[in-house]
Amino acid sequence: MMRLFTLFFSLLLISLVACEQIDVVPEPFTHAYAETKCMDPWQDITDEDLAARVQTYLEAQGVTVEDISVDLNTGDAASCEACHCPTGTVIMVKVPDAGSEALEALGFYDLRLIN
Repeated sequence: MMRLFTLFFSLLLISLVACEQIDVVPEPFTHAYAETKCMDPWQDITDEDLAARVQTYLEAQGVTVEDISVDLNTGDAASCEACHCPTGTVIMVKVPDAGSEALEALGFYDLRLIN
């Protein structure tokens, strides 16, 4: 009986030691920001360097940016000229899960909540 217990305990110990822990890396999340006429914190820049300036701004705010793109969707442009009116330009930013809350605090919205 003692041999059976020793064999069982040894197999259990080996199986516990042999298990490999796999680190799960969460998928990055994409957030979007509808650019306004004059209320964006990265104002007074040209379209050519918009993505670079937004990325620099976000990184200065402590947000890790995995990818950034700018999409011009004139269908979303407002016909008003007030500062809060959207221009039709949408800035898409992909961040790790840890950056989602910071982006939302800066006015970006989580695309998973839209679909």
